[in-house]
Amino acid sequence: MIKLLKTDDNHKTVSFCVLTPDIEDRNWDVITTDEIIKTAHDFWANMQNKFLNIDHEDSTHIEKTKYHFVENFIAPNDIIVWDTIVKKWSWYVWIKFLDESLYKSVKAWEFVWVSMEWYFIV
Repeated sequence: MIKLLKTDDNHKTVSFCVLTPDIEDRNWDVITTDEIIKTAHDFWANMQNKFLNIDHEDSTHIEKTKYHFVENFIAPNDIIVWDTIVKKWSWYVWIKFLDESLYKSVKAWEFVWVSMEWYFIV
């Protein structure tokens, strides 16, 4: 499953699917709807403590001045967003990139996955 959903050049935002219920993720985990809701709510409630990094490596934290988490969405039903079917209870986030080179890297598919621990896999 492709996790990068949509980029928007006007706003320098990228939307990602973080978790989809009952589907195996890249770590071979299957997450329940309840776990997704708890994780998404905790993330947003504690967003000031969240960050982006590469492959969960502390030494690769991306400076918070280069991005902002701007939206958080749990699909209430199966819906179509752009040309993608979003499964009910899937969790999406939108990240606004303030750094042009970082935004271009994401668009170039150099960073295309987001996990519930919030990292990009190169």
